[in-house]
Amino acid sequence: MDDVCDMTLEKFRLWSIKALRVFLSCRKKSIEGNFDVLSARAFCVWEENLPVDEKAEQVELRLLDEYKRKLQIDGEILPDPLSLSTGWKGEKLGMNLWPSIYVTDISQYLGCATPKNVIHRLLNEYKEGKAYRYFDSEWVKEVFVHEIRAKSDQCLLKAKVTPSQSINQKCYNVWIAVRKDSERGPGGEILSAYCTCTAGMLGTCNHVAGVLFRVEHAVKTGESKKTCTGKLSSWNVPKGKVNMKPTKACDSLWKKAHYGKKLCDVEKEKDKKALKKDFTPLTKKQDEDVKNGAGMRKKLHALLKEDIPDSCFAQLQEKKRIQPTKKDIPESLVGIAAGIKNTSREEAEKMFLDKINLTKEQCKNLNEETIEQSNSQCWRIQRRGRVTASVFQRVSSRVDTLRKKDNVDPSALVTTLMGRNKT
Repeated sequence: MDDVCDMTLEKFRLWSIKALRVFLSCRKKSIEGNFDVLSARAFCVWEENLPVDEKAEQVELRLLDEYKRKLQIDGEILPDPLSLSTGWKGEKLGMNLWPSIYVTDISQYLGCATPKNVIHRLLNEYKEGKAYRYFDSEWVKEVFVHEIRAKSDQCLLKAKVTPSQSINQKCYNVWIAVRKDSERGPGGEILSAYCTCTAGMLGTCNHVAGVLFRVEHAVKTGESKKTCTGKLSSWNVPKGKVNMKPTKACDSLWKKAHYGKKLCDVEKEKDKKALKKDFTPLTKKQDEDVKNGAGMRKKLHALLKEDIPDSCFAQLQEKKRIQPTKKDIPESLVGIAAGIKNTSREEAEKMFLDKINLTKEQCKNLNEETIEQSNSQCWRIQRRGRVTASVFQRVSSRVDTLRKKDNVDPSALVTTLMGRNKT
């Protein structure tokens, strides 16, 4: 920074934009605007000979000290990611270097400054939060990674994040220090973070969380650690900021997107579809007859009633009741038992064996009637009195108990088998 005793506009233009903002901030002047605006404002402040505000200078020094402490991790001073210009790798070359960050790591890092109820939602409903929508809406741009040093167990991630409420403004710069993956196990521990937004000094703003969710999604889906047999990556890098101007909803043209097609081609295709839909080979008289459904059915019935009088169509036209064919369903065990209750033992055995012997037709009908299982009344009836697989273990256990203890009450199990309370 030049000596401010003798300054010109050209000298101010040699300063960095960060130095211009510090100069203006110490004198309680706005730091908003591009480089040309800031350099011109700084020159005007110098010409007006505005004094340095002691409180503003103390705040600036305190913020600078806090920022330096963010770079001191485990006794090691990390390089400033905002001024580090070489060694960064984009997502195509550096995604395999991303540490294994999971939602538990994110919640543990944010837990130091986040209430317990927010952490609970972050673990269970984090896709509903604003931080996740930063990633989901592609406000988080390409994430770069820096290894710092080969032997270091820490790495740096940085990305630009579009402000959600002012998308045409300059993107925020976010950097995060994370523990690397190693042979001893996965890393993912978030050590420090910073964002150039208003609340960025805390390192827990939504922009930082949005970058973490982008990395977490890549790790969770396996995009960051492609195997040798993996397919080509379908990971999409968000595009740069698109200049958008606000407009009234009534002045906007709402249309369905047709990717890869020009608007004129879309309109022509719509016209062709409309012509195909409206085309008919019928004459006007035939078209009117077809639209008259009742008349058409009467004419068709007059033609077919002599040849196929028993058809469903003919019976419906004549309003005859169609009797459904009754299927031959075998009798249930409870019904068989009720029928042979008053017969002798020998006759009962013979009748029982005859009735449980099923024909192929009965087996087919029974299968069709009970295919919905518990939703079928026939299924429930046929199960009564049978020791099925679902209750076989209970029956076996109860029989073993009865052999040891005669006073055990088996009525509950019998009720389950018979499907009724009275046994």
